[in-house]
Amino acid sequence: MGTPYTIDRIEEGTWAVLEAADGTLMEVPVGWLPADAREGDRLMVAIDTEADAATLSIQRDTEATAERRDALQRRRDRLRNDTGGDITL
Repeated sequence: MGTPYTIDRIEEGTWAVLEAADGTLMEVPVGWLPADAREGDRLMVAIDTEADAATLSIQRDTEATAERRDALQRRRDRLRNDTGGDITL
């Protein structure tokens, strides 16, 4: 199946920094990502090692990406509507 990663950032348009849930970072060339992938997307990364070779598979997890974006939007909406506290900006 693979390990879930999030595209943390894309640096200089050439490298993508992927972050696992445990905070592990992995840098890969942007060309290795699915064509429609962008920052914040969830990916499934699988590494298959054999005696003579290793194969890296990166697949965009569209369902997990949509869930993550929805959760972030709900958080932004909640913060925007928060009237608690005595600080006014």
